[in-house]
Amino acid sequence: MDSVAAIVKGAVTAGITERIVTHRVARRHYLMATLQPFKEGHHPEQYRVPSLDGKDRCKYTRQIFVQKGQRVKIGEPVKVSFFRQVAPGATLMYEDILYACDDDVCPEYTKDPLGISDADVDDDDADDDGGGAGIKEVVTLTSDLSRKNLEKDFERMDTPQGTFYRVYFDIYLTLDGSEFNAELVCQGEVMGRCTARFR
Repeated sequence: MDSVAAIVKGAVTAGITERIVTHRVARRHYLMATLQPFKEGHHPEQYRVPSLDGKDRCKYTRQIFVQKGQRVKIGEPVKVSFFRQVAPGATLMYEDILYACDDDVCPEYTKDPLGISDADVDDDDADDDGGGAGIKEVVTLTSDLSRKNLEKDFERMDTPQGTFYRVYFDIYLTLDGSEFNAELVCQGEVMGRCTARFR
C-alpha cells in the first residue's frame, strides 16, 4: 500500500537518522613502501641503500596501515606517518605510492627480491608493475610541505656523513569505498589535501 510514499519516507528517515552502516570490512591490505633499518642476513643485499645518518636501510619494505578483514569505521581517517632524512636545500615536495594487496598474507616487499618478471606469474598478477606477488600500485600521493622552512622548522642533525634534517609528517586517509581523501598534517598544522594520481 502507498508504495511511492514508503520510498520517500525511507529516504527521509535515512537522511535524518544515524547511518545504519557504520563500518566496512577491508577486502584487501592497504600499504605504503618504507625504508626500514637494514637487517643483515634477513633483507636482500640488493635492497641495501646508504642513508644520511650512516645507517643502511632496506628499500621496498612496506608498512600496512589497513589489514585485509579489518573493520574500518566509515568517515574515520587512518593515520599514516612518514619520515624523511633531507639534505640542506632539498625540496619539500614528496611522492608516495599507496599499494593494495588482495592476498591473505601480504608479501614483505613491494618488489620481488628474486626478480620474478610478469611473464613468470599468473595472468592475475600481470599488472603488478614489478611489485611483490599480489601487490598493486593504486595511487600516487604528492605531499606539499613547501610552506615550511627546512632549516627553521625541522630538526638539524650533524653527523660524520654530513648534515641533514629530520622531516616528519602524517597523511590521514579516508577510505569509504565511494570516497577517497588524503589530508596532509605536519607538526600539528593541516597543510591541505595531498594531490592524488590514480594508477
